[in-house]
Amino acid sequence: MGYIHLQCIVRRLNISRLCRHGITNSHFSCRTCTFNKYISTYSTLVSRGFGTENKKSDEVSVLADIDKFTIYEVEGIKNLQHVTSSCLRNLRFSKPQIFALNVDKSKEQKMMDVLLASGITCFNLGSVDVLLNRLSASKRSNGFVGLYVHLDDYYDKCSLFKEDIFNHIRTVCNSIFFLDITVSYQSSFDINKLSKIIDLVCPTVIRFNNGFLRSWNNSRFEFISSKEASDKTTFLVEASLSLSKVYGCTVICSSGQIAIGNHGIMEVAFFPKSPDILSKIYGYDVCSGAILAAFVALHGGNSICPAVVGSHGLEYIHSKSAEQSSGPGTMFYNIIDQIYNLTMAPDSILVHDSNVKFWRCEYIEQYAET
Repeated sequence: MGYIHLQCIVRRLNISRLCRHGITNSHFSCRTCTFNKYISTYSTLVSRGFGTENKKSDEVSVLADIDKFTIYEVEGIKNLQHVTSSCLRNLRFSKPQIFALNVDKSKEQKMMDVLLASGITCFNLGSVDVLLNRLSASKRSNGFVGLYVHLDDYYDKCSLFKEDIFNHIRTVCNSIFFLDITVSYQSSFDINKLSKIIDLVCPTVIRFNNGFLRSWNNSRFEFISSKEASDKTTFLVEASLSLSKVYGCTVICSSGQIAIGNHGIMEVAFFPKSPDILSKIYGYDVCSGAILAAFVALHGGNSICPAVVGSHGLEYIHSKSAEQSSGPGTMFYNIIDQIYNLTMAPDSILVHDSNVKFWRCEYIEQYAET
């Protein structure tokens, strides 16, 4: 009886929070989640300026006039801390399943530790065939499923993936693909071969690391301007939109700073520089990628907002952990503690002052698409 009473309290808190902070139609809508006979329906979460049809005013800050469109700053997701708090609570109670593919065994244990701390169930699978069988079982259990596919320097072996298997996976289970590309910078990097793998997987969200972005920039694709050397912020914003246009999905560009863009709705979220110590933690790239995959899988809808909310939660975790850490070892274990504490008491993020910025793009009138 006490367990039921606790669930009712949580339900009332969620509904009152969402109603109190303005619920209208925007690009961010969370999927209905069912667990233990308790149904928590998350209505559309909201923003004014980000995810809505507002126009540029004379007062907004223009980031750049590039190619055929102008990028300018908007207000962003209204009450981002409250939205993140609700989604973190949903993450803990919904317990989504993450199926990881092509994650190195040396990084697997760290990924499992981080996901376990957040209440996420994860399975690291060795082949696409095993993945297909597990997805079929998950469909029968009506669980929320996210697919985390990791591509590193040994991405050649992923070229053996068969298109018909991935097509079958999409028909068997309505799953969310999160593709994480963490390659080192090298002059012989074959972007065309990697693009074929991306087209084969057809992900909902792709995260590109610094190594890929440098190689891609050197290839001088026609979609990007030449301003990146003097303005890294502009470069990441442009890159996220350009790559989103190429691959037709939400793109996360992670290079110290983080830009999350979607060319379909012409919106970008930009996060300030992450703690440098994160790059010293071996395997943390797959840990953070799997966490973001869970957010996207659980909340569905337009993938840019769940990616932004997940990144906002990780930003808080990283900043709190860095304050208490003396090196990479303590940093990793502090991250695990912070993830557990935040998902158990998500309202602690309400006091976090994030520096995230939101940008919208508009085509210049003479180039406007018809």
